[in-house]
Amino acid sequence: PEKFRIPHTVRKEIRKCGFSVTVNQAFCDGENLSFTLDVALPAEQSADFAYICTRDYAAVTVNGEELPPVTVTALSPTGDGHFSGMISCALETPLEDGETAQVEFSLPDLSGYPRTNDYETKGDLVDFPGTRFQTSCSVTVDSSNNVSGAVEGEAVDGAQVLSIDSTPTQTLITMELPEYYVSPKLYTMDGLEVKFNLAESIDKGEFDPTSDL
Repeated sequence: PEKFRIPHTVRKEIRKCGFSVTVNQAFCDGENLSFTLDVALPAEQSADFAYICTRDYAAVTVNGEELPPVTVTALSPTGDGHFSGMISCALETPLEDGETAQVEFSLPDLSGYPRTNDYETKGDLVDFPGTRFQTSCSVTVDSSNNVSGAVEGEAVDGAQVLSIDSTPTQTLITMELPEYYVSPKLYTMDGLEVKFNLAESIDKGEFDPTSDL
């Protein structure tokens, strides 16, 4: 099958106070912007934290247009004091295939949760003052694999899929659900469960998959 073009390689590294932040790759499908983030801690602190996060939102500007505040998902350890993750955000103004997204990215001061044996007593969040980072890059839009369309079919036990909008970095499924509680799940063809984007699920569909109500 045809594959989408590989993400744009950025590899921009910034160092401050013994910390380094690297944006390795970025991808834009014309509606959403995603990029990978790697944080390296000073050697003396490299084994002290379970994951790295920020207390405040990140700021992202695309082609001079500031996006709504962006949540920084917790970065998970990958070994040798490195913590990695991906940040995704929706564009305010969609871009066409082949256009360039000029991206300005500002990451607030970093924080970390201490590593403990018991997750329930993981301790207080530790702040790292002076670790605010800023960088920029350009990304060529690839919308060649964006797919959108209505789904024809009948409801099953009150649940029905109405439409699917898919890009290489996001799948949006619009459904009608019965009044009683159900918990729909999405899987890849090889059985890997695709997790909900909780914020968008609540914002766009008023559906909270973590609720028992």
